[in-house]
Amino acid sequence: MEIKVVQDAKSIEADILVVNKFEDENTSNELANKYAVEQDNFKGKFGETYLLPTYGKEIYRKVLVLGLGKKSEFNPNKMREAVAKAIKKAMQMEAKKVAFSLDGIEFDYSEQFTMGAFIADYAFDKYKSEKKDNKVQEVYVQANADIVKKAEKIASAMAFARNLANEPAQFATPTELANIACDFGLDTVVYNREECEKLGMGAFLAVAKGSSQEPKFIHMKYQVDNPKKKIAIIGKGITFDSGGLDIKPASSMLSM
Repeated sequence: MEIKVVQDAKSIEADILVVNKFEDENTSNELANKYAVEQDNFKGKFGETYLLPTYGKEIYRKVLVLGLGKKSEFNPNKMREAVAKAIKKAMQMEAKKVAFSLDGIEFDYSEQFTMGAFIADYAFDKYKSEKKDNKVQEVYVQANADIVKKAEKIASAMAFARNLANEPAQFATPTELANIACDFGLDTVVYNREECEKLGMGAFLAVAKGSSQEPKFIHMKYQVDNPKKKIAIIGKGITFDSGGLDIKPASSMLSM
């Protein structure tokens, strides 16, 4: 997916043009008023959508009216969720080009818009023999281009982390995780079993005894010039976890 910043989304020859409507007021977005009025049951509640064809009267093929709920309750988190819903709807329609003409939003939505679009676009289908060809390829929106670029990097990092979590344990082994960590260009030290024993990591090694895989303790360091303070981020890095089986009901064990 590629997000393109434009001045006027309505000028794009898109498969779907998304316009927004708040529940408790008439929006100044003329298209939302025009198309929403044709559906008496559409109130603009949060997450509510209404799709209409334009019958060749516009340069975009369809209009999707997206409900944002009450304006007083709308916030950046809801923005992210709403955009994700719109992208998912576009994917159901197999739309490749989607433009967003958003109106009346009283904060810079650039970051949350981008995050919502990429979250909706994510799918872990690496091992599927038949992959769905319903991805949205281009998204057009009026936004802050610099913030969009930054948010794209954050979304990419999130997708990378989700891929690691979704990898089957026979592939995402401690050794493979260590190899991936070494590719990031940071100062990385990987401690093996013997080195962990010398450091007295008894609890870590006790957990590792439950696996046939060799344990790896990964230490990554990012050094900046003239640091003001040191910050340590500690992650479990568990590549397989069956903890809690003794307290889980049978229905909760099925997908483990």
